[in-house]
Amino acid sequence: MKTLFTLLTALLITSTLLFAGPAKRGLLTFSQPDGTTFKGYLKGTSAFHWIESNGEIIKYNENNKFYHVAIFDSNNSLIITERLPSPTSTAAPSSLSTQKNNSLNATTLKKLMNLYKEHTTKFSPE
Repeated sequence: MKTLFTLLTALLITSTLLFAGPAKRGLLTFSQPDGTTFKGYLKGTSAFHWIESNGEIIKYNENNKFYHVAIFDSNNSLIITERLPSPTSTAAPSSLSTQKNNSLNATTLKKLMNLYKEHTTKFSPE
């Protein structure tokens, strides 16, 4: 009986860890494969996330392993561009450190929230 209780408790604890949680808060430094870095805020959950840096959306490109600036196309789909985010300057402190956590304009943020809702409802239990 004690073994059964221990097993059920372990399964319960493990199953709660499988749900998506919020992204890590605060200003983070991200490294590119070439050694350059940039700073930004990680937003979203483990199921759907993005980085906000200098008023731009940054997404990870699985093909070349770099972070790239992402934009919305005419269908309101988020696409990754060829442009890389601005690197962190070592000479001067980042302007991001004095900005609010949310540096995107209202229209872009609304589009992101719609994508976020679509993505999370797609994976939610029915």
